Parts: sequence; structure tokens; C-alpha cells
Amino acid sequence: MELEKIVSDTQEISKRLHDVIGPWEPSIHAANLAGDVGTVVRSVMTIEGKHPASLENVRLEFDIAHTLFSLVDLCNACHIDLERAWNEFIQRSRSRFDDEEFVKMIGDRIRLARQRQQKE
Repeated sequence: MELEKIVSDTQEISKRLHDVIGPWEPSIHAANLAGDVGTVVRSVMTIEGKHPASLENVRLEFDIAHTLFSLVDLCNACHIDLERAWNEFIQRSRSRFDDEEFVKMIGDRIRLARQRQQKE
């Protein structure tokens, strides 16, 4: 699915929701997004056996889609051009990952974090 369709679908549903309950301030969007991310974390931890919940209640694909919806809705509320922001992010990321020193630093951080995690 293309980003343009995701944004368009989100705007359509968000408009209907806001017609019913009124517009939300960006801070409410952000709080809602944080809750959605928490749900994704809980679902992943349940799948990994690190959270004591039933797997039959896990809907990871839906949870991720809902989180994406909330993220796009927040972008709309803040008048952010998500496609432009995405392209800038990807360009910067590609540039950073072409830098061998940066890649080594990231690798070192990940190895240290894994070592600390294994000690716990």
C-alpha cells in the first residue's frame, strides 16, 4: 500500500471521528499514540513469552496498523507532510549508515546492551 493511500484513508476516518467527538489537540493524539505503542509492546512481549497473557488475545497486525493510523493522524493534526519527512529521514539514515564510524558505534552500543541484558 502506498503512503498516499494510508494518509488519505486516515484523513477520511479521522474526519468522521472528529465530526462525532470534535477535534483533538495534538497532545491528545500523542497520548493516544503512546498507548497504541504500549499495546504493540505488550503484544510482542506476549508472543515472546515475556508477558503473561493469552496468545489468543494478541492481534499484533491490527495493533501495528492502529498505531500507524494514530501516527498518521498525529502528523495530520500537526500539519506535517509525512512523505517529505519520510524522504528526509531516509536520506539522512542512508547517509549515516554509509559512515563506517557511525555503523561501528551503533554496533558497539547494541553489543553492550545485549551483554547487559544477558547479565540480568
